[in-house]
Parts: sequence; structure tokens; C-alpha cells
Amino acid sequence: MFKIGLTGGIASGKSTVLTYFKDKGIPYIDADIVAREVVEPGTKGLEAVVDAFGPMAIELVASAPLLFLLGVSSELIDTYLCESSFAIAAN
Repeated sequence: MFKIGLTGGIASGKSTVLTYFKDKGIPYIDADIVAREVVEPGTKGLEAVVDAFGPMAIELVASAPLLFLLGVSSELIDTYLCESSFAIAAN
């Protein structure tokens, strides 16, 4: 079996290529979907995240899209999440 990995930045055409594959009946694994599934409520993946970073990590990550919509820069959000996650993990 031939395997291909699609990578690229925003608006680089990943979704277009994936749509083409789907239309042709080519099997695929969408890593974005898998990544969300493994940390759904009640999963061992989410439990591992909470064990590693504390329950506050879930709230911080959940608030990131709202902060972005309010105009907070992605760099500031990333910095806040990284520093907060480190502080939570260090406690």
C-alpha cells in the first residue's frame, strides 16, 4: 500500500487534496479528527492531559479560540498557554 502524508500551513491546499481523495474513494486517516477523539470527555487521553498539566489546562485550551476572536494575538495566547501549563505542571 502506498502511503502519503499531507502537511502544510494554513491555506496550502490540504483540505482540497483530502476532498479529492475522498471523492476518489481513497482511504484516509484525518489526524485532526483522531487528535480530538483521543481527548474527548471520559477518555484516557484527556485523563493523561489532566494528570500531566492539571485541570486548569483544559480551561486554558478551551478559552484560546475566544481570546483569538476578541483580538488577542496568537503569539500572546501561545505564550500564556505555555507559561500557564508550565506553572501548573510545576506546582
